[in-house]
Amino acid sequence: MAKIDIYGGNFMDSAGNVLAGGKLILRLNNAAVVMNTAQIASSNPILITLDNTGNAPNTPLWFNDQLSPSGTAYIADLFSASGAKCWSTSQLWSFTGTGTINLDTMVPTLASELVFYVPTEIGPTGPPGSTTIAGCTDVDLTSLQDGDMLQYSVATGKWVNVNLDTTPTVTGAYLSADGSCTVVTYGYVRNNWTVD
Repeated sequence: MAKIDIYGGNFMDSAGNVLAGGKLILRLNNAAVVMNTAQIASSNPILITLDNTGNAPNTPLWFNDQLSPSGTAYIADLFSASGAKCWSTSQLWSFTGTGTINLDTMVPTLASELVFYVPTEIGPTGPPGSTTIAGCTDVDLTSLQDGDMLQYSVATGKWVNVNLDTTPTVTGAYLSADGSCTVVTYGYVRNNWTVD
C-alpha cells in the first residue's frame, strides 16, 4: 500500500489575494494503522508550503480509507506567508479513493462524522491519584487565602502554602557589560526590580 498525492487548492485570503508562500497544515485527528501493514500513520502535523499561485505541490499522504480505525479525518488549517490564520475554524478533510486529489475539489467533512479515539488508560495501571492538591500526602495546607502559593519545606518534607505578602525578597547580582557588578533585590510584593 502506498501514499497517494494531493495537490492544488488555488488558495486565497478573504480579500481574494493569492496565498503565495502560505502554509497548509494537515494532521490526522488520531494516529491510525495503515491497513494490511504494521505501519502507523502519525497525527504529527504535515506542513505544506504553497507555491506563488497559492497551490500545494504534489504531497503524498495516507488517504483515510487506507487507515484503521475508520472515521479518521485530516484537520486542515491555512495560514498566509506572514503567519496570519486564514480560516476562522479548522476544516476537516477526508481523502478517499485511489487517484490523486486536487484540493480545489475538497468539501469539508462534517464534525459529527469525525471520530476521536481517547485511550481508556493513560500511564501505569493502578488506583488513581488524588484529584485535589490538598489530597496529596506531601502537601500541608492551612488557612488558605487569595495569593497563596506552594513552597517546599525541608523541615516538614511537605509542600506548604505561603502568602505572597509574607514571601521574602530574593537578592542577586549580575555583571554589566563594562565589568561592574550590580546587586539587585526582587520583592514579590513590589513586583519590580530595585538597584541597591
